[in-house]
Amino acid sequence: MIYATRAIIIGTTAYTDNSLIIKAYTQEFGLQSYILRSARKSRGNSKPQHFQALRVVELEISQTPKAKLSSIRSSQLAGSYEQISTDIVKTTLALFLTEVINLSVKESVPNRELFELLASEIAALEVAEAKDTAEFHLRFLIKLASILGFCPQDNYDTAHPCFNLRTGAFVATMQESDTLAPEASDSLHRLLSLPTERITRTLAERRELLNNLLHFYAIHITAGRPIRSHEILCTILG
Repeated sequence: MIYATRAIIIGTTAYTDNSLIIKAYTQEFGLQSYILRSARKSRGNSKPQHFQALRVVELEISQTPKAKLSSIRSSQLAGSYEQISTDIVKTTLALFLTEVINLSVKESVPNRELFELLASEIAALEVAEAKDTAEFHLRFLIKLASILGFCPQDNYDTAHPCFNLRTGAFVATMQESDTLAPEASDSLHRLLSLPTERITRTLAERRELLNNLLHFYAIHITAGRPIRSHEILCTILG
């Protein structure tokens, strides 16, 4: 059986000397793994550069009843990724986004809303101006959490100035465990309530907000598994 789907590449693993296992989030089937044969050849219907992380591709898949993995018959890039490939900041952001997706997205069932979010964020990253990359990853984490159903509740007010990472809501005091201080909570509130405005004032504030969001992810979706590429991201973003 032959079928077609758009897919977002989120990982590759060497299988044999000339084959790769491709991990992808697909529009039609959710999270899937496929085998790409003759992966080292630049000629043919599937080129190696199509399978770099965070590329959106049109795939033609061949499925046979006895095969453990369906195979990729052909591929075609669904967009341009020149900036993501050559701009060090965008390349590092793509690395971070890929790791977050790998640790957070687990369902092998279609979710069109999730697919379209990921595809649109990749397209936005490709064309983003330099001034818009500083908080790109922070906004991505909020958007992804919203689609996956664990977005922080923005009930911030003077009576609830502290954010509790476990309950996902703002609370009255810091007496509970995993509760952010008022200043850090205010940064999160502004990120939630001002989706198009620059909200961090300093590098230290941006790093603290990222660390708090990653802690929130560790509690609610990644089962405590650390997202390691944020250290590289912080170095590159400065």
